[in-house]
Amino acid sequence: MIEFEVRVGKADEYFDERQQKIRGGIYKRGFIAAMFVLLLNALLQVNGIIWASGFQQNLIMFMLIATVVCIEFHLRGVYFGKRNKRMGFALLLGIPATVLIILSCFLFVDGEMFIENNSLTCGGFFTVIAFMMLLNAVCGVVKSFLENKAKEEKQNENS
Repeated sequence: MIEFEVRVGKADEYFDERQQKIRGGIYKRGFIAAMFVLLLNALLQVNGIIWASGFQQNLIMFMLIATVVCIEFHLRGVYFGKRNKRMGFALLLGIPATVLIILSCFLFVDGEMFIENNSLTCGGFFTVIAFMMLLNAVCGVVKSFLENKAKEEKQNENS
């Protein structure tokens, strides 16, 4: 006979049942999107289209899925638990992303090509990663700002 043990983790402490269902749906859609992205990349490679080096392709695909999932977490309001640390997370992603984009702009001004021989260069790769990180950070900041504004309006109505 096989027995299973269900452990109560930190996620159960921070999220109610509705939020856990939302998070589960987001993870499911992220998994399906990951399969689609991998299939698309495989089809491109089979047809001889190499859009970046192998390692860069893997990182970009991972970051793309992570960005899509994180943005949906932000928009649905289930990213963090009781301690809503969205702004700290946004700064953690936003500052390095901004620095990378500024450095990429300097490289572009100096004549660095982001696409060469129909493939991303290192500069192009880091620019793509930086834009995804910055998109995630901006989404978190905007969502946090909108939530704070809604709380202030609700408090003003109650006063």
